[in-house]
Amino acid sequence: EYTEAFHRDGFVVVDGVLSADEIALSKEEVWQYLQAKGDGILKDQPETWDEKNWPKEICRNGGFMGRFPYIRRLYSIDKTMINKQPQAWRNRQNPKVYTVFRNLLDSKKLWVSLDR
Repeated sequence: EYTEAFHRDGFVVVDGVLSADEIALSKEEVWQYLQAKGDGILKDQPETWDEKNWPKEICRNGGFMGRFPYIRRLYSIDKTMINKQPQAWRNRQNPKVYTVFRNLLDSKKLWVSLDR
């Protein structure tokens, strides 16, 4: 069971939570953002994915959210709308996602949050 793996290993991957359509929409939102805000990054051209092309407002040192602690940069990330995209918001409210977190955290009191 995934809760046992989570408590043993500190992380878990749970397959089948989002549908193929939800995953596709999520990926498309990220790519739309990267292509709009990046400097020449193109989804179908991996050679454009180098650090110099990533959107500087959120992507430093080649990482999507940059260096830790990234909490200091939440206000700048919040202004980008990357954390408020429609499909990302739907994913946060997805009943299957809720069920997984409810089981992992052994709590029904969960909040949808924009900061992660």
